[in-house]
Amino acid sequence: RFTSQVEEYSIDEAFCDLAGLRRMYRSSYPDIVKRIKEAVRKELDITVSVGLSLSKTLAKICSRENKPDGFMAVPGNKLHEYLKNIPLERVCGFGPNTQALLGKYGIRSVLEYIRRPKEFAQKLLGKIGVELWLELRGVSVYSVSTDKKEKYLSISKTKTFMPVSGDKELVK
Repeated sequence: RFTSQVEEYSIDEAFCDLAGLRRMYRSSYPDIVKRIKEAVRKELDITVSVGLSLSKTLAKICSRENKPDGFMAVPGNKLHEYLKNIPLERVCGFGPNTQALLGKYGIRSVLEYIRRPKEFAQKLLGKIGVELWLELRGVSVYSVSTDKKEKYLSISKTKTFMPVSGDKELVK
């Protein structure tokens, strides 16, 4: 309803590209997000946590703030203030081994990582390191993909029986 640029990321996550919608809604980006959150709450009776920033990686980091029902917006001119306290483990793509490797170079926060030259990221972490370096600096590398998601890494279905039963026929 609010934008056609929506990417289903997982069963409970999505990315929306709101670029260019301020004029249409005559609102700021944070106000548009608040309208979306309110519509979801009213119509579905659920809360959502939202991150708003210049790239998908930054938005994902922001969305983890103030859960549940949180909202965090970080504009480009405030990135350095926000990222100085964000540890590397908050970045989707920096696993334990990458964190340990960066730690050997004294890098513990996202800001410390993006303050290094691009060549450092390239040499140490290759293509993904440069892509994350750019995303964390607010340069969008991973665009919102509106393609229908065809493949999921895992799908499970469970059913709990009440009351608990040891009767194999009942469970069957």
